[in-house]
Amino acid sequence: MQTNQFQYLIFVYVCRCLSSIMYCNEVKPEFVTCSEKVWNKIRPRPLVPKMLPSVVHLIIIEYNMFLNDKQLLDIKWHENWVKWSTLSTDEDKSIFDCAQEVTKNFFTYLSSVSFDEDKKLDEDTFVHRYCHRILEEIFSKDDFSLIWANGESESSKERRILDGNNHGRKPDFRVLSKIDDVNMEFLFGEIKPPSNSTSINKGIIKLAEFTKGSLDLIINSYGYVDGLETYGVLIYGNEIKIFSMDLTFDGLYRYNQLSKILLPTENANFLNIITVISTFYSLLERIRSTIVTMNSSQPSSSSGHLYCRKSNSSPRKIRVPIVRV
Repeated sequence: MQTNQFQYLIFVYVCRCLSSIMYCNEVKPEFVTCSEKVWNKIRPRPLVPKMLPSVVHLIIIEYNMFLNDKQLLDIKWHENWVKWSTLSTDEDKSIFDCAQEVTKNFFTYLSSVSFDEDKKLDEDTFVHRYCHRILEEIFSKDDFSLIWANGESESSKERRILDGNNHGRKPDFRVLSKIDDVNMEFLFGEIKPPSNSTSINKGIIKLAEFTKGSLDLIINSYGYVDGLETYGVLIYGNEIKIFSMDLTFDGLYRYNQLSKILLPTENANFLNIITVISTFYSLLERIRSTIVTMNSSQPSSSSGHLYCRKSNSSPRKIRVPIVRV
């Protein structure tokens, strides 16, 4: 078995050991013997980027042409606000507002040098410059609450109790929405700057714990319905990975990578922002679809909610006495 296959197998094993979780990547590993058709069938539908209004595409392309002339760029940005009134729906106007604010934030900080090469870029600065604005614009809505760091996750308490802790872990951000006037957690996020030396797999596993705990809490509170999912976003330098957690099969949680996109890191790839905005809006719609499904469907007595599994406690180091004979 090749090294990358072995690492993948170990990673899947670790995720399964957490809480009966199966990690489903977008690429079928070579050591999995089923066909591509079967592999794609067991995976959930991918996260297709939302089609943005044409005027949004055009203004971002225009900004890309003037990135080396900050003064002219600022003039164009202010002039483009008049295009807001040409949009016909509130949703399109909201997306236009978001695109204007997010692009202004990016071309303020981007330069001809990639931020991936900045080894001194700490996490707080990275979040403030490149992540905060876009997440606030898209996920801070009337029907959602975006909570930043230092907010304890209610749904992580179950697993922490098994470890003898009374408090839940704290993701870098989370998105809540009310179900029957109770705030429930549907999205968790972890953010690491390019200089971070922590393995990306640790962030993936941490999000798996959060999303699995949230899914269990929702099912235990409201019952299981088909299509129920919770979500995770991992921003690791310039790479963004989006995940979902579901319980489609009896007692087996699927942790699915729905999308992988790239943040703009320098002027040369500024147009990546179109894909980032459209994919995050698609994620927002998917979360709303999950909530609508919960509110419109009667809890099922079939497979899902009867086969929830409690999270395993964390492994602990122990001393093993060695007896010499």
